[in-house]
Amino acid sequence: MPYKHYDWVNSRSPPILQPHSLRKHEIIETYIENYISNLKAKNYSKNVKITIIDGFAGGGVYRHLETEKICFGSPFIFLKIVQKIEQEIRSNINGNFNIDAVYYFIDNDKNAVEFLQKQLCKRGYKKFIGKNIFLLNGIFSKIHPVISEIIKNRKSKSLFLLDQYGYKDAPIDVVSKILADFPKSEIFLTFAVGALVNYLVDTPQFYKCVGADKEKYSILSKKDISNLVILKNNAKTIDDRRAWRKIAEERIFNRIKNICGIYYYYSAPIISKKSNRSYWLLHITALKKSHIKFMEVCKCFLNHVP
Repeated sequence: MPYKHYDWVNSRSPPILQPHSLRKHEIIETYIENYISNLKAKNYSKNVKITIIDGFAGGGVYRHLETEKICFGSPFIFLKIVQKIEQEIRSNINGNFNIDAVYYFIDNDKNAVEFLQKQLCKRGYKKFIGKNIFLLNGIFSKIHPVISEIIKNRKSKSLFLLDQYGYKDAPIDVVSKILADFPKSEIFLTFAVGALVNYLVDTPQFYKCVGADKEKYSILSKKDISNLVILKNNAKTIDDRRAWRKIAEERIFNRIKNICGIYYYYSAPIISKKSNRSYWLLHITALKKSHIKFMEVCKCFLNHVP
């Protein structure tokens, strides 16, 4: 199940950002700005602590597919929004208000981390690297226990962006653990549901991909897979296949909900024109108001999905 990662080696020419990824960034940016604004509204008289964990940060800078203009990825979206809100507060109140934000930008691609570091230095963030901006080269699922301990010690709000390429780099058991440790956190999880459904087969290799051997935390159980494959083989018409895909996607969504527990869930559907595959931008949180706001933001943007 191949996924084409971005090329971060050529620093003179950032990789192309596909329209569906641009839309995803726009949704996240709009929501995060609202999130930070709400924090400052509740904390006018004191500083705000927040820890932002970007588990698949990439190189931070892209080129627009049509215009070739520079587009910023999630690391710069987070940094710029926090700066913007902090400046707005300071201009409206007396005294120094501070958003005590710490950022962990993680990526398993060494070239992506090096590219991001160069871009941060180029854009005025060099002095913050190692102080409140931390660049980590490694696998998110292996790094997150250390970061979780840091968040516990900081006693801060926490946001997790897990913008994985597929559906197994951010394991559901890890997501479940984050929610258990930080009940008031918010998680944004990209999930390539279209690819998972396309490749659904009743084989040991597929069991391994979805963690079916770990029954408690598998995306699909062996029984689910067997039943869905039977339905798939019996789907003869276009309508039958559409109905089968809907059943498969519902089974996966409910499985994620059952593993993670009692939280609010919303899956924003994002379609890639290039691959014609559907992705979910999942928002998982115990905070009802945040859940409602995210749904509102998504519905505004997804009326015109690229």
